[in-house]
Amino acid sequence: MNPSLTPADVTRLLDLIAAPLALEILDALGHDRTVDAAIPEGTAPAFVTEAIGRLDGIGALAELDPEQRLYELTPRGRRLLAALEQVSAAIEAEEGVDNGAQ
Repeated sequence: MNPSLTPADVTRLLDLIAAPLALEILDALGHDRTVDAAIPEGTAPAFVTEAIGRLDGIGALAELDPEQRLYELTPRGRRLLAALEQVSAAIEAEEGVDNGAQ
């Protein structure tokens, strides 16, 4: 475990992983899209607020204009996105190996 992570940090990360909308927002911001581009049509505003709050709670976002839902990823947010993308790529590669072995 990273020595700079506290148990509270780990809890916040687990909460983030359990919130798919937060992950979609993280991905959108990391690929130069807006928060609104990540939100499925008809999503309740409370879910958006919660997802943004989770990302903010782990220091992944910097507010540019919260009224317009304009944010950017912080360096920590970019590192988190890169780590999640590595995990996703490893899972996909493993699934490809598993599917090819059948």
